[in-house]
Amino acid sequence: MRCRHGRAIPSVLFFCLAAFAQPQAPDTLWTRTFGGHGWDYAESVVSTPDGGCAIAGYASDDTVASHAFILRVNGQGDSLWGRRYGPPESSARAICLATDEGFIFGGIAQDSSIADGCLSKVDEQGQQQWREVYDAGWNMLDIRAIRPTVDGGYIVGACGPGLSMSLLRTDSRGQEIWRCPFYAGTPFWVAGVGELADGSFLLAGTCDGPPPTYYATAFLAKASATGDSLWMRRYVSDTTTWCTGMTLTADGGGLLCCHRDLGRPRAEIYLLRVDGEGNPLWMRALDDGGNSGANDAVELADGNFIVAGLTSSYGAQQSDYFLLKLSATGDSLWMRLYGTSGVEQAPRLAGSAETGFILAGWTLVPGRRWDIYVVKTAPLLPVDPPPAEIVHRFRLYPAYPNPFNSTVQIEFALPSTQRVSLRLYDVLGREVAVLVNEIQAAGRHRLTFGASALPSGLYLCRLEAGEMAQTRKMVLLK
Repeated sequence: MRCRHGRAIPSVLFFCLAAFAQPQAPDTLWTRTFGGHGWDYAESVVSTPDGGCAIAGYASDDTVASHAFILRVNGQGDSLWGRRYGPPESSARAICLATDEGFIFGGIAQDSSIADGCLSKVDEQGQQQWREVYDAGWNMLDIRAIRPTVDGGYIVGACGPGLSMSLLRTDSRGQEIWRCPFYAGTPFWVAGVGELADGSFLLAGTCDGPPPTYYATAFLAKASATGDSLWMRRYVSDTTTWCTGMTLTADGGGLLCCHRDLGRPRAEIYLLRVDGEGNPLWMRALDDGGNSGANDAVELADGNFIVAGLTSSYGAQQSDYFLLKLSATGDSLWMRLYGTSGVEQAPRLAGSAETGFILAGWTLVPGRRWDIYVVKTAPLLPVDPPPAEIVHRFRLYPAYPNPFNSTVQIEFALPSTQRVSLRLYDVLGREVAVLVNEIQAAGRHRLTFGASALPSGLYLCRLEAGEMAQTRKMVLLK
């Protein structure tokens, strides 16, 4: 495995930014290019406790069919291991941390002429521990998104079988519990999945639009905890819109990240914020005059967003990764480009404001070959705290991140000064930590809890103040 360093492009303004009042975009810690003699593609990335990442994709040599591929990179950008899996013509499209240890990845298993969906579990050294194949019938089942669930299993999003997009729920060993198909036209892409606080699930992607144009359009669907289809939404536009990423938000909604076609070779960054029932809250269409689009996003603890994508504008050499910070209401705060002197493609996003962000995609190298290209940024600089907020109601906010690995941020709001109890319990109801047990002033409060002494699993965080109480679920993954 070869490794090459790249370059970072200085921070630039994005439209009419209020840049002078905003914190700076994070600096680049390192960039790396990984590849062999053939073609190597990164499809998904997940951050790891050491500040590094695991990347899922597929790799092929000149004379060898493609194989599913996992690359493990540490916090300094060094390759720890890279392994290929499965039969020929397999791929790894999505990856997440396993609920015990190691990684879960999914994609296509081309065991025969039929392309079935496949989940695999590998340990921290990449050794395969189990593999489950999901029957696609006479069609294809292409797994493109995976997230852990609070009960220790997984929720999976897939294109297929047939003219559908599907949610699959599995247990901790990948055994299928239920499958919920949604029929909304030809499925093109699954952008993301997630579990909501009430145990229901969201699936986002791209499918056919309505006649007469049939323009590809963003799609969002919801299933119950038992796998019943609840609703589907298509966000029809007057042009082709590809939804390529979704992040869940603390209020139970989501942010859809899209590429919106403006006539080749132009496309714009298109972002759609929705509530938990799929109703649009706001939309931002950001046309920079080039070929750009949003691929992925994370929500910050303060409700703002970091968006990752691709652009050929703002001084990009040919096409470069970008990070864009948006306010909770969709206002652009800053933008920074990251890339080589060549062409970059399809960045995916992992990490956090506290540990730094990781972008992983691929880059075109001399000889017309694609290699995996990874960028690691420094942590996001903290902003000055806003003026004291007047709080009108008692609230325990969702923990961030959730699931979490070693530390988690917990935030709550008090309408008046009073004695507060904030405690952590395991699923058996046993108290495992007392986080707060004292009088607290009115307003919003935030604390960071380190869970290094606790085992992986589901925990309940309970806030009590006077006659008010609220409980939130948190999942610890190690």
